[in-house]
Amino acid sequence: MNKIKKLLSNVAIVLMQVLSVSCNTNQASTKKKLDTDKDSETLEIRPKPKAVGNTHVGDKIKIGLVASLTGPLKTWGMDSLHACRLAIDECNANGGIHGMEVDLLVEDCASKPEQAPTATHKLYTAGILGVIGDASTGINMQIAKVAYDTGIPHISSNTTNLEFTHEGSNIYRVCHTNDVQGGMMALFAYHDLGVRRISVLTDRTQPFSVVVSKEFIKKFEQLGGTVTTELFYETGQCLFSGQLTNIKATNPDALFMSGYFTEVGVLARQALEIGLDVPMLGGDGWDCEELVKSGIHGIEGGYLANQYSNDEQREAVQHFVNLWEKEYGSPPATNTGAMAYDAICVMLDALRRCESLNSANLCETLESTEGFESVSGTITFKNVHGDPHKGGVVQQIKNGELVHVKRYQHELILDNEDID
Repeated sequence: MNKIKKLLSNVAIVLMQVLSVSCNTNQASTKKKLDTDKDSETLEIRPKPKAVGNTHVGDKIKIGLVASLTGPLKTWGMDSLHACRLAIDECNANGGIHGMEVDLLVEDCASKPEQAPTATHKLYTAGILGVIGDASTGINMQIAKVAYDTGIPHISSNTTNLEFTHEGSNIYRVCHTNDVQGGMMALFAYHDLGVRRISVLTDRTQPFSVVVSKEFIKKFEQLGGTVTTELFYETGQCLFSGQLTNIKATNPDALFMSGYFTEVGVLARQALEIGLDVPMLGGDGWDCEELVKSGIHGIEGGYLANQYSNDEQREAVQHFVNLWEKEYGSPPATNTGAMAYDAICVMLDALRRCESLNSANLCETLESTEGFESVSGTITFKNVHGDPHKGGVVQQIKNGELVHVKRYQHELILDNEDID
């Protein structure tokens, strides 16, 4: 009997310690966890900013854009600027919001994440109610920190990093996430191309590249494929003979390169020069006409994940493409234009529904967004913690153009299934 009492006493002590640790952890944590659906996944309740942002004053409603208007990512930055101006001109031509025009304030971050905080804070002090961030994950991660500290809502056009929206309850994206992008390309490589052995090249200096490679490898191995090797390079590197020679020695069926177009084109060309003539795959970091110029024949026939395709026949797509062609004389060259257009259109829609024109009410209204039909698909922020459940498309480079191959739905990617 004494042994039993002692045992029960010890169990009680352990339980009290566990409960104590659990309570302390919950009190110290700024992010709680909720049990959700049948898969027992958890979603984070994001911390709410303590600051309240800005309140509208004057005769124009101010929205900010931080974009790479100079530097190596200028192509994406200019597409973001063109898209935001297109959307605001369309809005103002239709009467504006609450009878007022919308004014776009723009700051250049020069393609450098370290310059994004200063650019964002400058827009905040100028009185913007919310801010749009352009394509780069690294840049948007820095914008989000300032947005959270100041209380202004931030919508990113292309940040696919899974942790991006964890910064705060005022941080949103209109694109799919890296698990979708990496998973989609793994499914396509394994099922559609019949790839069983693949090598991976990752830009260790770009958070986007690191995470997309990680998600691709995880999904590809889950499907039963073999990753022969993962090698690394850095942004700005020009010579890749060492990595490519080592990859060739592993005899892969294909090569997955998760980095940006700035290096991928050169990589593809040099791979062909050493006789590494295998199918090449990547993420939407490839999406730039400069890729074809730098990659020449090496990148021809390659496949990439993307958010949408210009040649999709959905009404929202064709409306946007026609607007763009009318204003700029040619179809959008990258997905960044469409994604930035989606981001600012979602913000404009929320502003129309705001009861009060201030950043705090804008955040609340964005959170209630449900079923918004955009160029890249349906966007819902309600109950999804800033991450709309979106799929994507696979495109192929044919004769220097991006050609639509197939669309994947969000749920089917996560369920290891695909559709035509």
